[in-house]
Amino acid sequence: MKTKLCLTKDEASHIAKLNDGDPLVVVRVMNEQPPEGYTYMGLTTNRVCFRDKNIFHPDLWNPLLPYQPGKLGLRETWDWDWTTDVDNTLEERFMYKADNNEHPCERWQSPATMPEPAIRSWFDMEVECKQVQSFDPGEIWDIIATDKYELDWLSSIKDHWNDLHAKPVKSGDGYVCYPYDMDFLENVDYTAWIDSDNSCYVCSHKDKPLTIHANPWVWVLTGTMGKGVVKC
Repeated sequence: MKTKLCLTKDEASHIAKLNDGDPLVVVRVMNEQPPEGYTYMGLTTNRVCFRDKNIFHPDLWNPLLPYQPGKLGLRETWDWDWTTDVDNTLEERFMYKADNNEHPCERWQSPATMPEPAIRSWFDMEVECKQVQSFDPGEIWDIIATDKYELDWLSSIKDHWNDLHAKPVKSGDGYVCYPYDMDFLENVDYTAWIDSDNSCYVCSHKDKPLTIHANPWVWVLTGTMGKGVVKC
């Protein structure tokens, strides 16, 4: 299970404004979604559990949790700060894009490459699992609020979610996407037809199979912010 989390640009900007001890919620899509028709049963110590509708011999789908509950280091866009004094501590020799720093070379480092001494924020969190449409509007607004969208809760939530997750991305031999609902299809280049036995629609994107997970299940990481360097 992961002990560090890479932040998006919007998340890093938001978190930079938080204080030590402030509440924080971060959402991540479950890349592998539960089989259709399976019911969510809950979480164990290190797994999420779904089951089918067979009463006597139920089939379970129970993948491992992707994140270890507890302290989670938050990685953000960064780089070495070569303008600092050589006598500075190691932790003072980094710069962060979320601080609106002007990069002398305009080439920032990916959050995925951030070394542990550069991690300046952490998240003491627990893991939950739910579908994106099951969030209370005010709850998810606090998670994804950004100046880019109008203050119309439902349309802004849908627009922002779809901007992040409705674009088809490569997955195996085809494409996959995780839209808020099926309305997103009017903005996506796709082809659909009825399969050979007339049982369901089949979709493709760029002549490859397209899997659509509308109203996807997501990991919900809930907890409090921590500031300062800590080993996670």
